[in-house]
Amino acid sequence: MFMLGGLGSAFIAAVSHLVAFSVYWVA
Repeated sequence: MFMLGGLGSAFIAAVSHLVAFSVYWVA
């Protein structure tokens, strides 16, 4: 059982978290 929707959601969350952390670190 592999949910593509769940994977996409988790991937988007991880990417947005990484971007937010990068912005916070640079700023």
